Amino acid sequence: MSQWTGEQRAFAIEAYFKANDSCAIARRRFCSRYNIRRLRDAPSENLIRLWVRRFRKTSSAANNPRPGSSRTSRTDDNIELVANSLRDNPRQSVRKRAAALGLPKTIVHEILKKDLKLHPFKIQIVQALKVAQVAGSNSLVGAAKKHAVSPGIVPDRDSISDEHIDTSIHARLVRTAFRTV
Repeated sequence: MSQWTGEQRAFAIEAYFKANDSCAIARRRFCSRYNIRRLRDAPSENLIRLWVRRFRKTSSAANNPRPGSSRTSRTDDNIELVANSLRDNPRQSVRKRAAALGLPKTIVHEILKKDLKLHPFKIQIVQALKVAQVAGSNSLVGAAKKHAVSPGIVPDRDSISDEHIDTSIHARLVRTAFRTV
């Protein structure tokens, strides 16, 4: 359990005082009260001491709010800003995108992963193949299979005619063709 409720904190503090300032006994009582089988799943002795110190200082078992204003970097405006930037230039790195937008790199990365549901090595938008390119790829695959001496042997790149196919598409199609051979 990473977050303990106020009731659980209050019980641990009360058990600490009833056990004559013993954290070990307070932990064991905590485990038996909340049916925790392993002691390591209970709050640590240091955590109980922290709760007791906080209780003595503020008369409360609740967490203190953090000082300063809350962080609001992942706002709807920033998400929209990153999405527009992604549409304009999908191949830009996260670091360069963050510098161009004036946002921290970690925030841009979080927006890409958590809000836009993009992940490393998938953070790109690619264009769809045209009908002519698909037809050309079918002839390329056929030519690759015809020139293959036996399954698993890759022919020379020069033996495959590819004047009608763009080079970047050609590289992807050749890899795909030889995986299926």
